[in-house]
Amino acid sequence: MMPDREPRPLYWLKQLTEKYPNAWKTLEEFHALRGKEPGFTWPKWVYVPVAGAYAVVSQGGQLTATDPRVADISRVTALGAWRVTKGIYRFDPVLFDELWHSEYEGPITLEPLRHLPEWSIYVEVPEVPIWQGKAVLRGFFAFLEYDMNHHNDELYLVWDLDAGDRKELIGTVLHLNHQTLEEALRAAVDEGIDTLKELAPADEPRLEKTLGSPLEEAAERSLQLNRELAKRALSLIFYIIASRDVQPARPGQPDKPHRPQPTKTRKGQTKIPAASGPRYWDVGVRFGGLLRGAYAKAGAGQGAGSSKRPHVRRAHWHGYWVGPRSDPEKRRLELRWLPPILVGAKDADELPSVIWRVNA
Repeated sequence: MMPDREPRPLYWLKQLTEKYPNAWKTLEEFHALRGKEPGFTWPKWVYVPVAGAYAVVSQGGQLTATDPRVADISRVTALGAWRVTKGIYRFDPVLFDELWHSEYEGPITLEPLRHLPEWSIYVEVPEVPIWQGKAVLRGFFAFLEYDMNHHNDELYLVWDLDAGDRKELIGTVLHLNHQTLEEALRAAVDEGIDTLKELAPADEPRLEKTLGSPLEEAAERSLQLNRELAKRALSLIFYIIASRDVQPARPGQPDKPHRPQPTKTRKGQTKIPAASGPRYWDVGVRFGGLLRGAYAKAGAGQGAGSSKRPHVRRAHWHGYWVGPRSDPEKRRLELRWLPPILVGAKDADELPSVIWRVNA
């Protein structure tokens, strides 16, 4: 495939704008109604729930499970929120490699994910082969969702990939507040299957024919493929959230990524204008520099009696019981997330370390 001449998110934004010309205006109107009208109540870290994108894609109607436009729902949600700030996150390549192979293990909770710096972020990936070499990952969108029907907090990961000569955006969902990634993925898959069987049982055989297997088998294959990819993506996302090592890549940008507040227009209305162009954020420049320097020193000093090569200790969770031991009813488990830590380098004590306290 020929190299891209424009950022991938802009390519997808143009594609969806052509397909759904009124999408962004409609989502802006939905966002403006948050907390002001019945049925428009959702957390501030969600730009517009997936239900809003469903209304855009279906044009107010109903979609069958086999309708190809179903795949556009997560795409429209991701791009509708992303276009407001247009943040593209680029990791230092050395740090990216360490984080990508750290494979995050731990609870999947709303905290700290609600601290995503923007409503939807796009993380660039240096063309990583995935799914047994059948595709190449170019990046992914990440955004939080509040399911208006089931009142669930969810994390959407929308993979941006090349599959042969085709560009694809494929979404996967994690239900938050589960103890493991497996549980988070499986809860989302099971809910989808249950909803289909309850609300549209006639669609099940048609969908199984399209998939070429029973729903449960297709869902299990999808879960296994997405589990390994989501582990790595979460490691990158958590670093963006926890680290202060995120800086603007170009002059004229804000000092740090944020969710903008509405401003008044000339007509006296409030509006959040979309960013005029992509905003690039360099992630891990300082940490990556320290890591690169430590590796160089370790390489020069290898031999008998040399110290252990510096490395990154993977992101991990610690659980602490807090509260009076004399009253078990008041004791609770507090989870603290520690970002990747550089071990064995002289400057390790200068690296960012953030603890998120989560009441389980």
